[in-house]
Amino acid sequence: MCGLFGFVGTKPNPATIVELMGLAARRGPDSYGFAWNYGNGTLLDCMHQASPFNGMYPANLGVAKGIIGHCRLATSGGVGTVQPLACGAGFVAHNGNIYNAEELADKIQVKPKTPCDSEILGLLVNEGKGPLGKRLERAAGKRVPKSPLAALALWPSGLAAIADGLPIEMAERPEGVYLCSQPFAGSVPIKNVVSWPIVRSTHA
Repeated sequence: MCGLFGFVGTKPNPATIVELMGLAARRGPDSYGFAWNYGNGTLLDCMHQASPFNGMYPANLGVAKGIIGHCRLATSGGVGTVQPLACGAGFVAHNGNIYNAEELADKIQVKPKTPCDSEILGLLVNEGKGPLGKRLERAAGKRVPKSPLAALALWPSGLAAIADGLPIEMAERPEGVYLCSQPFAGSVPIKNVVSWPIVRSTHA
């Protein structure tokens, strides 16, 4: 069991991000990390901490147009394998298990950089074609068996979320959409796959 959180919009509210991180950390006490998109079309950044969430976050998260985060309960790859995981042009944060990860990696002829089975989900998204939401849906559909899964994918063009047996809640606010594995004020569960474009920065 791990916790996910995210944002897509114009400018995140730092207090809300910290609130969602704290909620997500209830599901993932071992480590945490962020990946964020500056909205300039190409540049993504990340931060990882192989320790429990302590309320700290990068200052430049406040100018992000898209954020995904992960609070991890280590079940595969050890505590040191902190998500979100870099997968080609983007990042993925995943809750669940992909039992046929090695088979899928062989099929698309890629060698994951970490021992974490979550990485193959992002690599499949990166290898896919079409809109990000469809790529994430197709990637998740390749897992055998169809075990419970929730994931967030952040690419230069957008953010996508999938909830298939594990929860992701979302709430729309004036500045954008917030996401979390745990219910929060005004949130509703997402169904299947939802995606949003990244707002382009005026400073890009």
